[in-house]
Amino acid sequence: MNPCLRLVFFGTPDFALPSLEALLAGPHEVLAVVTRPARPRGRGQAVTVSPTAALAGREGVEVIAPEDPSDADFQERITELRPDLGVVVAYGRILPVSLLERLPLGFINAHASLLPRLRGAAPVERAILSGLETTGVTIMRLDEGMDTGPVMSAREHPITSGTDSGRLFGELSHLSADLLTDAVSRLATGEATFAAQNEKAATYAAPIAKEEARIDWTGDAAVAERQILAFSPVPGAFSFDKGRRLVLLEARAMAGTSGEKPGEAGTDPDGKLRVACGKGQLLVARVKPAGGRAMSAADYVRGRRDSGPLLFDDQN
Repeated sequence: MNPCLRLVFFGTPDFALPSLEALLAGPHEVLAVVTRPARPRGRGQAVTVSPTAALAGREGVEVIAPEDPSDADFQERITELRPDLGVVVAYGRILPVSLLERLPLGFINAHASLLPRLRGAAPVERAILSGLETTGVTIMRLDEGMDTGPVMSAREHPITSGTDSGRLFGELSHLSADLLTDAVSRLATGEATFAAQNEKAATYAAPIAKEEARIDWTGDAAVAERQILAFSPVPGAFSFDKGRRLVLLEARAMAGTSGEKPGEAGTDPDGKLRVACGKGQLLVARVKPAGGRAMSAADYVRGRRDSGPLLFDDQN
């Protein structure tokens, strides 16, 4: 086999950057980067290209941003580049079979879970929400299914206490880069092997719905803590104080009861908010009011206009 492959890289967010950087620095040729189109972002709705498009532009690599990867002109452009292999990391769209079949070595993908567990769009968030202590990255060959293709390699990664999605995404992005560079090298030398997934062990990581990030104070404090970790930095686990949306940034669950009703908060001597839950309590250290800045719970309490007791989920 040819030790130097011609690659097309499919990826969009920051998660894909370490893999793209590693491939650009390696012996293989990255012919183009395929990414999601530029979209208006932020309060000013400025049109911003994706992180991978920005990196490709700096490196002089062609950027292709189709609205739909099924588009015939887009697929013809990929054929014109004559790549050997497609590499996919968090591209954000399912690739059609008509594209997968165009490349001699097909497509490989880095997925942020230990397949067949947590197939789908939100494996990192779902791993934290489920209270898993271990996750990882799997390199697989893409087929027509949702993360169902045969597996080349996988590596476990611990989810340590207090790890939020932002941190876990970062850790897994570098693990993905390591596994992908090894996978491409094995494909180049003809040493790659693949094994079918165990369908009976498959689980799914459905996309995150915004309402899932709302804290249910009648539930378990441990569940609320996992919500805060899973939805940090985005979309942010939230509740309401007198109708004002409040994102909870940092908190930990505690056993025991305060005798207060769920959602009612008292202030500890160190300024943290101790919020009663249906089971246990949540000790909240940092929050972010809607339209405001992140701040300590103590600063938030001092700045409240209402001097009455703080009752989370109070929208009146």
